[in-house]
Amino acid sequence: MRKIIVFFLVLTVSGMLSARDEFNRNSIADELRKPEVKLVAVDFYATWCNSCNDAIPKWKKLQEKYGDKGFEVIVISVRPEGGCAQPPQWYPDKIVCDYDGTIADAWHVREFPQAFLWSWQGNLLVAHGTVDNVASAVEQYFKKIPRVYVEEGSDKNIYKMVRSELEKKSKIEIVANNEERKALTELREKSYAGNYSDNMKCKVGEEISANSRLVISRQKRGKKETLLLELFSVEKSCLTASGTATMRGNPEQEVAEAVSNLLKDLLGDVKMPEKEKNRVRDGSFGGLSPSDVWNPEYKEEVIVEFLSEPTGASVLVDGKMICQSTPCSRTLTAENHAIEMQKEKYIPKKEQHQISKGKSVKYKLDPDFALLSVTGKKNVDLLLDGKSIGKIPIKEMEIKLGNHRIEQKDECFYPSGEIFTVKSGDKKTINLKLDDKESAVKIHVSNEKGDAMEADVYVDDKKVGRAPGTFKVPLCSKKLIVKNGDLKHSEELSLKEKQVKTFQAKLRSDKPANRGYAGSGFVSSSNLQWSTKSSSREMNWNDAKQYCANLNEGGHSDWRLPNIDELRTLIKNHFETQTGGSCPISEKAEKLSSNDWSDDCEGINGSYFSKLGDTGWFWSSSVLSDDSDNAWFVDFNGGDVSDGLKILKNYVRCVRDDS
Repeated sequence: MRKIIVFFLVLTVSGMLSARDEFNRNSIADELRKPEVKLVAVDFYATWCNSCNDAIPKWKKLQEKYGDKGFEVIVISVRPEGGCAQPPQWYPDKIVCDYDGTIADAWHVREFPQAFLWSWQGNLLVAHGTVDNVASAVEQYFKKIPRVYVEEGSDKNIYKMVRSELEKKSKIEIVANNEERKALTELREKSYAGNYSDNMKCKVGEEISANSRLVISRQKRGKKETLLLELFSVEKSCLTASGTATMRGNPEQEVAEAVSNLLKDLLGDVKMPEKEKNRVRDGSFGGLSPSDVWNPEYKEEVIVEFLSEPTGASVLVDGKMICQSTPCSRTLTAENHAIEMQKEKYIPKKEQHQISKGKSVKYKLDPDFALLSVTGKKNVDLLLDGKSIGKIPIKEMEIKLGNHRIEQKDECFYPSGEIFTVKSGDKKTINLKLDDKESAVKIHVSNEKGDAMEADVYVDDKKVGRAPGTFKVPLCSKKLIVKNGDLKHSEELSLKEKQVKTFQAKLRSDKPANRGYAGSGFVSSSNLQWSTKSSSREMNWNDAKQYCANLNEGGHSDWRLPNIDELRTLIKNHFETQTGGSCPISEKAEKLSSNDWSDDCEGINGSYFSKLGDTGWFWSSSVLSDDSDNAWFVDFNGGDVSDGLKILKNYVRCVRDDS
């Protein structure tokens, strides 16, 4: 007796044999309900059939390519002698024996080979076909596999559980990519614009739309609360399926029930093969009458290249996304299509194109933003439309199109700004005018004997005049220096707007008591070795660091600028500012902000407080933690611990670890 075998293609390859007396609609439905199963295909095979044997390599290749994507293989052996035969050199997922030909008769199978293919929703995609028909349908199915965007809703935990349960069932693809989400959202908005109705039901049994959205909601029904899942086709503007579960206090179980009901709604009645029409049934196989001749509908297809400037745009053809990032190439029918390109921060562009062979589509996308640059003489904080955007300078910052207001409200300057309008692609540059708020200093000068004298007055290293006199200066000026030859007086400034502050400048010798003396170096109790001399001139903070780095003294080249804690070890007889004093400024204690300074850090005029005999201002390496333009220093003329701009000039004494 001749053997006939039927192949069934399924998602998960099990490689096991199973004998059944019948295999019907319910059997197929059971296979389709399995997690991860997406497609089921059937082919009738006989060992004596050369075409059947020739098809085995194609089935194997198809199984290997799609087996892990949702493809299961079942073999039905019709009228076998003894037991079901194993196909040569191939292990399908399942073999079902049709000893008396009941299954073949029920499916109207009279010729071999013959194949069938179902989607997991129960739709018969291929009937009375061949392995080539099945392969083509499988390939097209996975190319257009539905993508579902799960909308988050108000309950994030339910949202996460729904996603997890859907991924576990592995029936539909969940959108996770932000770009795909954006495209689906835009399709959804267009659907709503076209009188979208949540209540309109899609055609029963229809395959899930390539672009769908799943809406999660809770609804009160009397005293009970129901979890409702609704799957909408974004493209067709209709409700595809829904699933519900009564909320009883077990969210995981209720989500699993709702998802299961949703999938049941999607799995309709399994469509079974019907008798072929117009087939000659005279006992011979393969005979055709003139009415059997079939010419498939054909439209010319061509490859189209999609380009955009800038690159990275998504491409939609007739409302469906076909490419996530340009450049790309896709196959289209040679006819008129609506082609749209979209890219974040750029204006979408859509045009009609007559597609033909050799056609390429290139769009230049206009930016949905403009570029703003702001310059000015000070790096003050800026506000754009009331929100902080950083300090001057601002270089080519992306801003929205339309009207804007740029302004600064620094307390050192009069308020200023500009109102402006930008269009797509504009490069707007604003030179912000900054007018200093004003104050004044009144200076009287005397020497150590108390005799009045004249002297040059410098504010923030800029000469403003010669004392005695009153001088208008910017409100936020930081440092006052009064000089006459080697005599000098300096102090920090704290001024008020449009008020005159009076200073009695008592000049002392600017030459350090031991500047330039030679010796073995002073070693403090904290195991620090100090350079035998301080710098012979004042210098800014950056030069001070470089000065110590370049110093080579006593056979040592590892000198550095001391931090504020180390510099305070040289203060003597000023109990608030010397090491261990109540002045809180300390790098070790991480107290380096302007808010950490207190009155205990002030000096005492008319006294000298250096263990090494230094006089004047000396830099430390410690920088203000809230203003990197300033650094901490010590004034050994009065034992003062203070801060100043790094561009100011002070003396330097270097230190190294005494090891």
